Amino acid sequence: MELRIPTSEQAWWGLRAMKSVALSDGRLDESERQVMEAVQRVFGTTHDLEALAPVTPEDLAVGLMDQQIRKQLVNGLIVMSLIDQEVKPEEAELVNQFASALHVSLPEVTNLRHVVKKELL
Repeated sequence: MELRIPTSEQAWWGLRAMKSVALSDGRLDESERQVMEAVQRVFGTTHDLEALAPVTPEDLAVGLMDQQIRKQLVNGLIVMSLIDQEVKPEEAELVNQFASALHVSLPEVTNLRHVVKKELL
């Protein structure tokens, strides 16, 4: 898979989506915050994480048009849901909603539901 570096605006949209997934269980924990800070270091952005408002899947789809960036973001949202070592049902559902709104189909999104149900080998 090609890795495309997002623009600052694309990163802003992506960080808002990541924050939305992190907050879907009611709180942003330290490991989730650290992931968002790492994303900023990698992409060279300095958005104020505290000030970032969550975003709906529909608004994200309008604001983030690049299909490669969309696919990369969905992978990042999957990581965000896993980072605190427990995928909660609301996280998996929100990742699924983002993927659907962005027209990104990845088996990993479906696999999150199996992780939630502890249907693992």
